[in-house]
Amino acid sequence: MLQDNAEIIPGATIGNLEITAIGEVLILRQNHLKSNGEIVFSKNENCTEINRQNERSLVQRGDIIMATTGSLNSIGNMYQYNLPMKAIAASPLIIIRPNVNPEELYSLLQAKYYHIKTMVPTNAAMLRINNNQIREIEL
Repeated sequence: MLQDNAEIIPGATIGNLEITAIGEVLILRQNHLKSNGEIVFSKNENCTEINRQNERSLVQRGDIIMATTGSLNSIGNMYQYNLPMKAIAASPLIIIRPNVNPEELYSLLQAKYYHIKTMVPTNAAMLRINNNQIREIEL
């Protein structure tokens, strides 16, 4: 199971008052993650300061970022973080922090991409996969 190979960390809830033009940390959102494993930013990205509430959601190199909330097209999209800037995962994302061999775990999760999409309950008011479902993914 995934929980045996990684720590699952929820994204931070970031209020509008925390977003600043001069913040030191990029806010990663589900629309940044593409189905092909890329990450795409627009010119005017939002930044924030690091505080006690969002410090846990600070992304590290090698972490796998996955969208768990949003449209059916975006849920399950993932990216293995390797950018030089500091970033915080917003609440529609989770951080999967591998215990060992981040590249191998990322490959295993990419192979489960379509399985992850089938975990989304399509009859719910808000489409999302809960963290327990992610933890229990068989690798």
